Amino acid sequence: VLAFLKNTFDPQDVTVSLMAQYRPLYGADRHALIGTVVDRREYERIKQAFIDAGFEGFYQEPEKLDTAFIIDFKQRKEEPLTG
Repeated sequence: VLAFLKNTFDPQDVTVSLMAQYRPLYGADRHALIGTVVDRREYERIKQAFIDAGFEGFYQEPEKLDTAFIIDFKQRKEEPLTG
């Protein structure tokens, strides 16, 4: 994604929102490319690559993430979504 963005757009014209909260749900864990969470080192490496390429934007702090908003839809089907 970074290479595509860098080769297609001027980094000054793109604002990045790099999120760290991906969780493989519903069978995604059976696929190597999307089957794991992004660990802190990997996230920091990706964040630094975007910064080094000249992109500006918003970056999350992985240590502040939690699982409070991961809903088990099999167990909580009738519960309303809240934020």
